[in-house]
Amino acid sequence: MAEIMTQTAHADPAGVLNRANGRLREERNGVSQEAPVSPAATAPTTIDAPAAAKRARKTLQDRLQEVIEQQQQLTAQKRALAAQQRAEARARTAQLDSMIGAACRADKSTHAVVKTAIDKQVLDPKLRAFLKAEGWLVGSAPARVKGAENE
Repeated sequence: MAEIMTQTAHADPAGVLNRANGRLREERNGVSQEAPVSPAATAPTTIDAPAAAKRARKTLQDRLQEVIEQQQQLTAQKRALAAQQRAEARARTAQLDSMIGAACRADKSTHAVVKTAIDKQVLDPKLRAFLKAEGWLVGSAPARVKGAENE
């Protein structure tokens, strides 16, 4: 220990601070004075386990598993956004249908055109019976050729 103090004394001529047996020893001009060392200074450092785990190197398998989980999360988000987009499109279509339908019913001059379109487009017998009862259909069955495209 004397060797250590001597070596350090050459590096620091004003005084040497040395930890020995849990006490702080200060030497100045050959006079030794001891002072107690605070427990925090001598306490062993603790390693925070979660922080250490974050710093630890991950294996290739761990990184691959993380990428797969991220991909699954992104796929779920993509599906949710697509469903939301479809719901908004249905809402817009329903709103347009109701507004256009209300406008066509309100304007008497368009009734002939609307009745013709309904006669061509509505094929379900139940719907045709309902429209006929409401006065929107005059004829019986539509004159459509099988496989013909919508006009």
